[in-house]
Amino acid sequence: RVGPRLTGDIGLALGLAAGLIVIAFATTGGFDSSITVSTANTWAEIAITLVGAGLCAAAVVLAPRGPAFGAAAVGLFALLTAFTALSILWSVQPDNSWQAANLTLAYFLAFAGAAALARFAPERWPALLAAIALVSVAVSGYAILAKVFPASLAAADTQGRLQAPLGYWNATGAAAVLGLAPCLWIWTRRGGSALIRGLSVPATVILISVAVLSYSRTAALVAILVAGGWV
Repeated sequence: RVGPRLTGDIGLALGLAAGLIVIAFATTGGFDSSITVSTANTWAEIAITLVGAGLCAAAVVLAPRGPAFGAAAVGLFALLTAFTALSILWSVQPDNSWQAANLTLAYFLAFAGAAALARFAPERWPALLAAIALVSVAVSGYAILAKVFPASLAAADTQGRLQAPLGYWNATGAAAVLGLAPCLWIWTRRGGSALIRGLSVPATVILISVAVLSYSRTAALVAILVAGGWV
């Protein structure tokens, strides 16, 4: 029998994962030095910015009072965002710097919004880990399928490295190792469903395979640090 607590965690995990998967597959990227500008990217940035700002405002007004955990990290991210925006003044390519500032602002408000959401439901952290694992496995699974069936899923993907659906092998490798720690946690925890723990084993294999086949040195280093730190 599934209790209301577990049902809420599952619902929240599936909702977060669905939203992040839509963003990952709807937006576009690349490996060149310019920032990809598209309608999907612009609307994704707007949506993330508005949702993050709304969560921050709601946390200020409605969240219970208590220690401001994560405030230092949010403050440092705010400084980075401000510095990125100020760099437009001395940039040799101010149009690209403007796009980078908008992108960094969306990243910052996503981060700050997540911190605000944690103040509303601090006991729901397993749902967040499950959502990260689901998104990483979905992106990684598609990356492998796109290489196996390039004509059907990624006709333009002619690189030897795995890069679909994010368009950049370092990003695809990073997305894979991002889910490695949650999958290891699900795999080795003593509680929870035996079925879910069993599924986390092939999921971990998929993530490691993509980290290796992306040929991303950063992804390989992070995977070693994650696995070694976990052990």
